Amino acid sequence: MSLGVEAYNLVTKFESFAPHRTGGAGNQKVIDWLTNYLKALSWTVHLDDFSYQHYEGKFKSQTYNIDGMLLYYSVLGKGKIENPVFFRLDDGIESSFTNSSNLHELEELIIQKLVRDAQLSGCDGLILESISKSEHLSAINSHGAYDLNFPIILVDKETFNYIMDKKDFSISYEASVVKNQSSNILATCNIRKKESPFVITTPISGWFSCAGERGCGVSIALLVAREIAKYHSVDLVFANGHELGYRGAYNFVEAYEKKPKAVLHLGSCLANKNTDFTGICYSNNFKDISDNLTELGILTQSPDDNISEDEWVGESKCWAAKNVPMLSIAGTNHYFHTKADVTPSVTSPALLDRFIKSISKAAVSLV
Repeated sequence: MSLGVEAYNLVTKFESFAPHRTGGAGNQKVIDWLTNYLKALSWTVHLDDFSYQHYEGKFKSQTYNIDGMLLYYSVLGKGKIENPVFFRLDDGIESSFTNSSNLHELEELIIQKLVRDAQLSGCDGLILESISKSEHLSAINSHGAYDLNFPIILVDKETFNYIMDKKDFSISYEASVVKNQSSNILATCNIRKKESPFVITTPISGWFSCAGERGCGVSIALLVAREIAKYHSVDLVFANGHELGYRGAYNFVEAYEKKPKAVLHLGSCLANKNTDFTGICYSNNFKDISDNLTELGILTQSPDDNISEDEWVGESKCWAAKNVPMLSIAGTNHYFHTKADVTPSVTSPALLDRFIKSISKAAVSLV
């Protein structure tokens, strides 16, 4: 079996456990699958448990058929929306917040401002058209720190246009949180017991099928780790709770007492078609690493302050304070955070093969 086909099969396997929300049945199946997969390869596997507040929310209109989702943690309890504000999220991103490079920060800023304005206007809810460029409903990462206590419903373009001019508008909602527990995975291949480990990390939770967003990263992490383990002791960390403000990764790193020799962070949408990538690298071998990643269409930058979380993306933020050589790669595309993110649409064996080989070379150059 070729490397690309092996990787592709891993992506489809990951997708098969969908949906992949933290703490859900699919998420647990992924943990079980990776644990068994790695143990079969003689890796030592440890589950790192953490607790969090699990959100459940639902809504219903007695009058209209509305397809969408409550923004997690936006509101608790029961209530009705009868006088909402309607807003197209992309309009806000393209106007007054274009100076920020962090999409999640943009969304959070816009939502907080919208809620304040809606409350001052006497409105009782917010209907957001949140779509990708493919016009599918695009989920938004959110966590308990929002502290909004205001119902927010995400809908796609068709639903937004359908309901925004309706009269006798009424939506009932119900939402709650319960204390829950999930796990990160630490898999160790310790070929040189006295040396510091080379950390390779990628998240495992996300929205819907997330074959490209997460599955490709998981597949690449497994196969790059196999290559790096020929030369270094490896700590392979599958972080959970990504959509909860990187809850799992922060929990793991806080308790991680080792000093890694280097960290490789594999973020969203790697080896995806038609994707805009971000590469950030702190290493004495920056040029060699940058040249390797250029082959993949990734323009790599060096952080001004490598120990500042603000210089990094995704779970690499959690590792910044370790002050070691680090490479973080992530991307976004039209299928990001949508139900359309399925394996045949986003990747191919040939693309996965190229990414695994180039990232392996770049990783070796980190130290």
